[in-house]
Amino acid sequence: MAYFTKQSATQIADTDDTTEDFFDRIVGPFKSGEIAHIQVVMDMGVGAPAPTGATGCLASLYATLDDSTENWSTRPVASFRSLHVDNSVATVDFTVTGFYRLRIGVIAQVGQLITADMSFRLDQVELGP
Repeated sequence: MAYFTKQSATQIADTDDTTEDFFDRIVGPFKSGEIAHIQVVMDMGVGAPAPTGATGCLASLYATLDDSTENWSTRPVASFRSLHVDNSVATVDFTVTGFYRLRIGVIAQVGQLITADMSFRLDQVELGP
């Protein structure tokens, strides 16, 4: 495998439970055989207890087929939920392949305020000698 440089998105600050916020970096376009290792870090109010009813946060992946239209899927192709634990930072790691381009959204659930960071690295499978 050939590992490419780690890339990071601008931090999403103080997301709330009414709107999904998207990172400014798009993952891809993927070349044949490429795999993306994506890491999302969600800070659920370190130093502050959760509000009553807080349940955690959700990181979701949305796909598009090309650059020209950027017609993003209206439903996520995958979602990763992190349950709330007071004063915690949750890290969600996943790998994806087979998509042209992806964007990642984050939403806090039920009254939770968070900040979130996203990084990714593309890994290309080397075929042949």
